[in-house]
Amino acid sequence: MKKLLLGGVALFTLGLVGSAVAADMPIKAPPAPVSTWTGFYLGVDVGGVRGFGTADSFRETGDPNNPGCVNLCFDPVVFHENQWGIIGGAYGGYNWQFDPSFVLGVEADFSKASLSNGPSQLYLTVGGGPIPGCPQLVVGACHGLLMGQNLSWVATARARLGYTVGSMMAYVTGGGAMASEELSGVVAAGGTKTFSIATSSSYVNPGWVAGGGLELMATANWLLRLEYLHYALNSGRTVTVPCSLCGPGFLSGNGNFAWTNASLDVIRAGLSYKIGGP
Repeated sequence: MKKLLLGGVALFTLGLVGSAVAADMPIKAPPAPVSTWTGFYLGVDVGGVRGFGTADSFRETGDPNNPGCVNLCFDPVVFHENQWGIIGGAYGGYNWQFDPSFVLGVEADFSKASLSNGPSQLYLTVGGGPIPGCPQLVVGACHGLLMGQNLSWVATARARLGYTVGSMMAYVTGGGAMASEELSGVVAAGGTKTFSIATSSSYVNPGWVAGGGLELMATANWLLRLEYLHYALNSGRTVTVPCSLCGPGFLSGNGNFAWTNASLDVIRAGLSYKIGGP
């Protein structure tokens, strides 16, 4: 009986000592989740687009009735235009944070644009001088040229390389691009000499794109960005159109319309959602 009593006292004393030691020990919290850029993401963007350096031109060729261009000639005339528009669309891709400071990724985007270069307007001359009886130079009553170049949509497929500082990432990007352009051109005249040369078409113009931006990881899943891209599209398109209702001595051969040097600058802001958390 005495042994049992002593054993109970010893166990009780050990329990008190253990409780005191445990109370003095610090409690370790579970490790906080670490945010990462790795993962798929989808987003939307909106911004401004500037078309610049475009050169629209027209020239008359192969006119057997006017070999010396002694009456009405237009060979060549070039327009240069710079205009702003609105662009917006969607993008998506995948990031891989292979180092605490570096991120490698791929991205694709598609954007609709509202940008119209034109219509440019210029007037033909007779023998290098003003057109007689046409002081106001009104298209439809006199001889004139209208040319336009509209941007419908653009799409890219690009690689990205980023450098991170905390929740901010600066990145460069580059790859291939495509743009859908709507082209139009008309040469027209009224009065005693009525003729017209007109064309209208749409085509997809390939090229390349490069730029960079800043991206902020606002939360573990929401990403904000500000981005600049420069698009350099291929040389453009030339269309040869025969003249209709043309008379000898006036423009009566084929007309060559050319749209060249299409380049774009885009500045846009975007918001995306990263699939998967820390």
